[in-house]
Amino acid sequence: MLLFALAATPAIPQPGTAQEGLRLGLALGGPGLIGVVAEWRWDDYGAELLLTTFQFRDLSVSVAGKQYFGASWLKPVVGGGLWFIAGSSPDGTGHVLVARFPLGVDWHMAGRHHLTVELNVSRGLWVNRPDPADGTPVNPRFITLPGLAYRLDTG
Repeated sequence: MLLFALAATPAIPQPGTAQEGLRLGLALGGPGLIGVVAEWRWDDYGAELLLTTFQFRDLSVSVAGKQYFGASWLKPVVGGGLWFIAGSSPDGTGHVLVARFPLGVDWHMAGRHHLTVELNVSRGLWVNRPDPADGTPVNPRFITLPGLAYRLDTG
């Protein structure tokens, strides 16, 4: 995927044209090791749904709103949303709710192809540990997770 991205020539959108419609793709890193992403774009806004996993014994769902800036082939993007993770272990099933703030750039490559590079700044909000006797609170620190996503415009 990286070789394809480097070989693609950038497509420069015309000033004043907004990207609208659905984009589907694959995600690596960020809120999971691997996953699928769907994003609805309108004007310079986006609503993203991301389904990922770390070890195939867990599933995470993230929703985020995004704001894109500029009218070039490389657009900065910022956003905010929630990330819910459910995972199983020998002790049982646990759940975590995390606030997620993606910061990055969206590269409009040739045609309908996009490559997004993000740094996901995350902070735990709530945890339900597998062991009911474990009352350890959520870690209040911010954690950064780099991510990469390939997206294809469907329209």
